[in-house]
Amino acid sequence: MEKRCGKLIRRTAAGVLLAALLISGVPAITSAANVPTVTKKLELRAGDTGKIKVSGKNISSSLFESSNTKIAKVSKNGTVTAKKKGSCKIKVTVRFIKSKSLKKLSIKKYQCAVKVTDGSSKPEQEETQKQEVKASPFVRQNADFSVKLLQNNAAEALKKGENVLVSPESVLCALAMTANGAAGDTLSEMQSVLCGNMSLDEFNKNMSEFNQKLTGSDKVKFSIADSIWIRDNAERIQMKENFLALNKKYYDAESFLAAFDSKTVQDINGWVKNHTNNMIDKLIDEISDDAVAYLINAIAFEGKWKLQYQDDDIMENQDFTNAAGVKEKATMLVGSEREYICDDKAKGFIKDYEGNRYAFMAILPNKGVSVSDYLQQLDGEKLLSLYQNRKYNYRVNTKMPEFSYDYSSCLRETLEKMGIRKVFMGEADFSNMAVTDTGDLHIDEVLHKTHIELDRNGTKAAAVTAVIMEAAAAVTEKEVNVSLTRPFLYAIIDTETGIPVFMGAVNTVAGK
Repeated sequence: MEKRCGKLIRRTAAGVLLAALLISGVPAITSAANVPTVTKKLELRAGDTGKIKVSGKNISSSLFESSNTKIAKVSKNGTVTAKKKGSCKIKVTVRFIKSKSLKKLSIKKYQCAVKVTDGSSKPEQEETQKQEVKASPFVRQNADFSVKLLQNNAAEALKKGENVLVSPESVLCALAMTANGAAGDTLSEMQSVLCGNMSLDEFNKNMSEFNQKLTGSDKVKFSIADSIWIRDNAERIQMKENFLALNKKYYDAESFLAAFDSKTVQDINGWVKNHTNNMIDKLIDEISDDAVAYLINAIAFEGKWKLQYQDDDIMENQDFTNAAGVKEKATMLVGSEREYICDDKAKGFIKDYEGNRYAFMAILPNKGVSVSDYLQQLDGEKLLSLYQNRKYNYRVNTKMPEFSYDYSSCLRETLEKMGIRKVFMGEADFSNMAVTDTGDLHIDEVLHKTHIELDRNGTKAAAVTAVIMEAAAAVTEKEVNVSLTRPFLYAIIDTETGIPVFMGAVNTVAGK
């Protein structure tokens, strides 16, 4: 009886207390739904990122702190970047309101266990798998042409401490279209420089297949467009149907008959602007009286980094020592990559874009070796070797400046140095391209313009190449640090082949 009475008294007291609490407006029990939940564990590979999720109602703020930033660091928004193999904890302090009626701020502390595994294994397959593929004759020739183009075009600009950017892919497309109209010694000369030991027909087929692969990514925006503009004057020039059909087949080239007046200038510039996603808005100012055709290629690239930079990876007002030895201020992107490249004169890293189809390859010459000196000893085989022999058993601590610039060049002198000479002379043979009233048809100039923007989000780049045809008028883990805080070379490469679609050098970040 006493036990039963004791229980009754306790129950009655509890009921009175509960009633009192309810009457006073203070909740007796905090609802579990009001208590935040936090990710309890993360397992990442070195170089990867993950997110600590904080969920719940009425959350005011969340603070994150890593117990060991050498293993994993965490940003203000809870993004964890795995640095090297090991384990650590991320302390999470959450401020939240338990009850809307009281509006009282509560604090609860959590821990997220982070395990970082070795990042030395090769990256997972996404759109394309990075694999060691023996370079085909096409890949070797393309890489060799790319390096020679930059070497011969950049020499003077690099001596002046200027930035340079060429698109071998754009130049090859425009010149290959032109070569489809060449004959005799003119064809032999172009074929030797452009195609190496391949026939022009074989080279066209390889270029067509390569271009289709380049534009096949769902994660990166990459577009290639080609066009042929013809003076609408049958007495001056008549294009051969086979020439137009070949370039339509292999390069999907559009053909336009135009008056070659001020309206045509606007139309060509409009076509260029449209096919470079507004990055290059003008190619020409006027058309000469002797010009009878323009063969134009345009490329646009836009890729986001696979491993994004977080707010605390951005360092403003950092020093970049330009080619003249003068310190400039730059915004630096600080990160950690898994792919390391090196030879006896330089070191660098590979940073992937989303989808793994493309990557940014940075090459930093050793101290005492200028960009110009390093570039002059480079060739296609060495460039491919740098990429093919990249190392995965490193954690590469990187520092790279944000930069953007435009570059333009007339390639006639560059191509002459590379061995293409007859095309610019009066005796050039383009009899497979067209018939002219004087029998004369030659290349007057090859215009090349490029643009690049690199920042925390990724890279945007564009290129346009125009071959101007003229006819004389009838009347006339190890761990390494790679800090790009001084001049460096870079390339945007196709990861399947290692072929660069853009290749350049940064000597200065002033005027970004």
